[in-house]
Formats: sequence, C-alpha cells, structure tokens
Amino acid sequence: MDFDLDNYINWDKIAKDYSLESGDISLHDTLQLEGIFYKFIETNKPKKMTTKEIKNQVFDMLHNLTYQKLEGNFKSDIESEQQDEQCELMGDILTELAKQPIEFHLNAYDNGMIDAEECVQAIDEVVNGVTEAP
Repeated sequence: MDFDLDNYINWDKIAKDYSLESGDISLHDTLQLEGIFYKFIETNKPKKMTTKEIKNQVFDMLHNLTYQKLEGNFKSDIESEQQDEQCELMGDILTELAKQPIEFHLNAYDNGMIDAEECVQAIDEVVNGVTEAP
C-alpha cells in the first residue's frame, strides 16, 4: 500500500504550534508511524463477506429465530429438556426447508441478477412469509 504521512500530518504546523526548530522526523519513526497507520487502515476496512459466509450466517440466524418462535409455542407442561430437543429438531427441519430458496436468492445477488435490497426482501419473505397489502 502506498502511504504518504505528509498527506495526513502537517509537520510544519505541529512544529509551529509547539515552537519546534523543525518538523523533521527520523526515518525509523516515520516507518513506525506508517506501520501504525497501515494497521489502523487494514483493521478498519470493511470486509466483503463471501457468499458462503453470508449463507452460513443467514442459516444460523434462521435456525435461532425458528428455535425461538417454536420455544414460545410449546405448552409449559412439557419437560424443559424434551422441549429443547423438540425445538432444536424442528428448527433443523425448518432451516433445511428454507435453505434452497435462500441459496437461490443469494446466488442471484452474487451473480448480479438482483441488488442487495431485493435479496434481503426475498429472504425475508422466505423466512417470514409474504405479507400482502389489504
């Protein structure tokens, strides 16, 4: 990465503000500062997720959402451990059923056939069903 500290730090202004004889800095210190800035930039760059990472994240969220919805629908007389197992199993089944249509929409987005907003809307419809206007 080509990085020029002088584009970001006004050494002359610092020298003037602090009544320094010059705004010079040693090569060693310059390289250290460049390293700090480079690390800062790399650490804070937005990271583009791969389609596989997006799919995994969507499926995890879908499974957790399904589990939470199912957990609230079970009667309280079912034992807690049995309830957890049933919710987990149903979450797995419903997640598997939703995978194919979600993958279709993610692939369409990845191939440039739909934009991000359309992809999110399509996945929302798969997960929550289609809400039609009255």
